[in-house]
Amino acid sequence: MKARFSTKCTSCDEFIEKGKEIAKNEDGDWVHKHCVDEVLEMP
Repeated sequence: MKARFSTKCTSCDEFIEKGKEIAKNEDGDWVHKHCVDEVLEMP
């Protein structure tokens, strides 16, 4: 999924720019796709 807004990754503390690939981590937070250990399937 692509980020619709700029935000901060709670995993690496780097900024996530609008349009970058993101995924939810096991805590339910949106992080960079490469910061997720296991990508959770979205309904």
